[in-house]
Amino acid sequence: MSHFVSEPQPPTVSPDRKPQTRTMLFRAAAARSWPILIALTLLGGLAGAAVGGTVSETRPATAVILLNPLEGNPFYPGTRGELLVNLFSEAQVLRSNLVAKTLPDASATGASAEQILADLSVSVPPNTQILQVSYGSSDPAVALGRAQGFADAYLAYRKARAAASIASRVAGIKTEIATHEADLTRLTAQAAAAPQGSATAGLLLTQVQSVATQINQLNARMGDIASTALDPGQIITPAKLQAPNAVGTNGMLTGGGALLGFLLGLGVAFLRTGVRSSSVLRTRSEIEAFGIRTLATQPNTFEAAHRTFSGSVPADINSSFLPFGAQILDLTRHHRSKSILITASRTDAEHPVCVVSMASSLAASGIRTIVVDMTGKLVLPQAAGGRSPGLADVLRDGLPLESALVSVGPSLQVIRAAARTDSVSRVNAAPGLMELIGSLAERADVVLVAAGSMLTPDTQLLASSIKSAVIEIEYGRSRISDLRAAVQICHDLSVDLLGAVVLPPRHKDSVRPVPPRKDSENTIADGGGLDRTAPLISSGSHGD
Repeated sequence: MSHFVSEPQPPTVSPDRKPQTRTMLFRAAAARSWPILIALTLLGGLAGAAVGGTVSETRPATAVILLNPLEGNPFYPGTRGELLVNLFSEAQVLRSNLVAKTLPDASATGASAEQILADLSVSVPPNTQILQVSYGSSDPAVALGRAQGFADAYLAYRKARAAASIASRVAGIKTEIATHEADLTRLTAQAAAAPQGSATAGLLLTQVQSVATQINQLNARMGDIASTALDPGQIITPAKLQAPNAVGTNGMLTGGGALLGFLLGLGVAFLRTGVRSSSVLRTRSEIEAFGIRTLATQPNTFEAAHRTFSGSVPADINSSFLPFGAQILDLTRHHRSKSILITASRTDAEHPVCVVSMASSLAASGIRTIVVDMTGKLVLPQAAGGRSPGLADVLRDGLPLESALVSVGPSLQVIRAAARTDSVSRVNAAPGLMELIGSLAERADVVLVAAGSMLTPDTQLLASSIKSAVIEIEYGRSRISDLRAAVQICHDLSVDLLGAVVLPPRHKDSVRPVPPRKDSENTIADGGGLDRTAPLISSGSHGD
């Protein structure tokens, strides 16, 4: 059931509205595709979880080392050696094969130095004397052991390098002392053999004192070097496992798979926005994306699809038809036109199904209504051998307009566009057609001109003159691309698209053969009216 709004709104879609229309169509398609979105999201999440189950999550452990400047290493005592830039050289030393080979478990596991170093990372915090040693492994025990092992092995290697450097320097000084001691022995012997008080003896004694002084200096220097502290630094934070990621690898893979599935679902929704020519309209929001409001919902039964202006008038007319009549009058007043073109959005529609029901509801409200059948499908030919005059007869033969108007009920008259072999195209091209429709508007409150699809040239010719239209949309059959083309045509022809009458999807169980019509009974000539089918148009919801 549909609620009618009395505030008119611009219905046609201008080129400036096209991005908004595409966005609204996409939202409507996404809302309509929610089962697909949920299914693909769940499938993607399950696929990600399945992949995550085969991937072992790495847990890193980190140890922190505070370095001291030490002889024999890049970071050594002295003005230039204490530059913090040398810590990056120390980090590279820590990641060397020599350190990796000294790990306790290197020989036990049989792993090569390259394999062990693959999961090791060393970082230097800016402006510090600190090295952060991190090792990642799926086994927390391995991560802890190797992070601590690398820290210990590196400090031991650094201390060994310093000790070797000091030992080398001490050995060099000892060699130099031994040389000086040999010279001292030789000079002492020469001084003892020289005459006392002679100049030679004095020179030799001076040389002996000089060599002895050098030996003493070398011994002092060797003592200083030998007493150098071998403190490579200390581990200020033993290796410990880092806190696990709140999401983790499995969570990231699951979330990534779900996101991929969701995006795939959005892609499916995008394909349902009319990108494909086969995309059909299914919801009111898709119609509203084009700026078109739903005026009413027409029952889409098999009888309604074959309803014509013949048969008996319904015995009672429900008062719920009154809002629809008020809506049409309000729209016609707003657009200053009593003539309304009733057209279909489907390209294969021969005539709009809603015309008979629409005219019936208007007439039931006491609104004087005239229906002009431009399709030849809604007003049956007169039986008993005669012919029913139409607009073509009035335009061509000058017949009175009253002769073509047939009353089919209170406040309701109908007229055919063409009779017998006259074509609708020929009637459309007649110069006085619009003047004649204007004359009909003077006799009624509303003139409904029933035409075929808006995408046909005949209907477009009518629309260019009538300037007001109501379009019929059938869920599940009317295509988005056809509605887009129809709206564009209305915009190009400056036609006010007042709204839409919606036909819900027709169920298969409602399809049955058309019963044989007895044209000799209850025909237009009898002064009959509409089929006895109620309700004709619902006015309480849009039937979404």
